[in-house]
Amino acid sequence: MVIIHITPPKHLMEAARDYKYLLDRGFNRDHALRFIGDHYTLKKEERLILYRSIHPSSHVARVSPKIINTYPLEEPLYIDFYNVILTITAMLRGQQLYLGNDGFIRDMSGVHGRIRDVDLLSQAINIFKELITQLSPPRTTIFLESQVSKSGEYRAFLARILGDETEVILTRNVDSTLYDVSGIVATSDSIIHLRAEKLIDIPQLYASTSNMEVNTVDFQFLR
Repeated sequence: MVIIHITPPKHLMEAARDYKYLLDRGFNRDHALRFIGDHYTLKKEERLILYRSIHPSSHVARVSPKIINTYPLEEPLYIDFYNVILTITAMLRGQQLYLGNDGFIRDMSGVHGRIRDVDLLSQAINIFKELITQLSPPRTTIFLESQVSKSGEYRAFLARILGDETEVILTRNVDSTLYDVSGIVATSDSIIHLRAEKLIDIPQLYASTSNMEVNTVDFQFLR
């Protein structure tokens, strides 16, 4: 897969630049987004793109040094399953992706754990398995939200195909669980990024090592 970097549309680029300007000056994230969104007459999805993709310079400075770009991994790996698998399925669907100024790829599908295409999910999980093998961490722990439909089935399936070296855990709150781990965390959640010791972007690893094309709107000019 080849990551094709796309420049944001002019109005979104200008809105992103102004949004980051306000964030860098300490404005409340929600208030700044509302002001910029109204000023540029942004659609709901465009506001979500800014919210998830643009971060203040202080955030980027804290997160960037934590990102691991080499493997095999030398420390335990902890994975936010739905966060990672949904972005991989978005890639397989050919959906538009976004590279935030923090260096992480995100989708904007907003399906919150619901994947109705069973064949697509099966393909994504096989890719997921191959990526874990490629990363070769000393230990892998995968977390799934217990309240999401079919999480129990997914847990049993993952435990079966990944073997004894991988632990698959159901938890009521993946975010708070990941706050307390010691090792490398795989998620695009920016709040977790601030708490984690080290980070890895598994979907971006897939995008850079396979033979498909991924169209990615790139906001890294605002790093």
